[in-house]
Amino acid sequence: MLHSTSSRGFLGFHRATAAFVVVQVFLLAISVTGFLQLGLDFDWRELLTGQIWVIGLFWVMWALHARTPARDRREWVVSETFLVIALLLTFSLIGSPLQYVILEMRMPLADNWLAGVDSLIGVHVPTLVAWTAAHPRLAFVLVAAYGSLLPQFVLPPLLLGCWYRDRGALWEYAWHFQVCLIATLLGLVLLPAAHVFSHYRFEPLIDETRFITQFAAIRSGTMTIIHPHELEGMIEFPSFHAAGGLLITWAFRRYRPWAVALGVLNLLMIAATVLCGVHYVVDLLASFLIFAASVCLWRRLGIRWIEPATNIDRLLDTRVMAA
Repeated sequence: MLHSTSSRGFLGFHRATAAFVVVQVFLLAISVTGFLQLGLDFDWRELLTGQIWVIGLFWVMWALHARTPARDRREWVVSETFLVIALLLTFSLIGSPLQYVILEMRMPLADNWLAGVDSLIGVHVPTLVAWTAAHPRLAFVLVAAYGSLLPQFVLPPLLLGCWYRDRGALWEYAWHFQVCLIATLLGLVLLPAAHVFSHYRFEPLIDETRFITQFAAIRSGTMTIIHPHELEGMIEFPSFHAAGGLLITWAFRRYRPWAVALGVLNLLMIAATVLCGVHYVVDLLASFLIFAASVCLWRRLGIRWIEPATNIDRLLDTRVMAA
């Protein structure tokens, strides 16, 4: 059993966890209210076939590890790894359906404004896509890189938490993931868009058939049932692909081989968002600004919010050096 506040903090009982839970409950309340008010229905039965059990398993594993931690405090980060995975999965499950609630509000589309900004900086996405299509090998690499985002999201918790035992990097990754996701949801509220390929009426190099179908259906009111197994990324501005590539690469900046490999992969992924015709260039610029803001917030607030566990880290490092 744990008795000291500092020990509990080292297992995830700190202000960062509390903040994440409060935000998730708030977003869940908005989502549920939106579903009820707008006449949407969420097929909860599909969650019982897999997703909800996986998320519940990580919460249970964290609770068990937190209640009976290992004797070596350096092993306690395994408990926080389960907690971070549980938080991120729960946040994704809440945020994805919330996109449809936001789109159902049918705010005016911002494609003309986004395309106008691209024009001001001298970029024409259809021209770039035509150039990429003329280079099939490059197009193949870019499409593959674009599809790597979801598998990449698994790497930081497993490697930073379970392998490197770097709890600071682990929690910073969790912080940036959630801050950037909140920012992109806010972007969907303020500047919803039908995407660059719909605005310019060209065929993107990445299959967006399901997005096009769902976007039109939710905006027209013909889509009233949201299926968990068919959730689609509906956000154009800012690009969560770009933000995701940045936050994953940044998480491994202290581990050079990983930083170089992920840096190259995510540079291709971010380039693919425009060269394959999925995003405006301004979407990427907004993602860079959002990520920079998240880093600033982490340094001003987040690092202190995972206290007092950080104090134990310093104490342990001092003892190792003394030995």
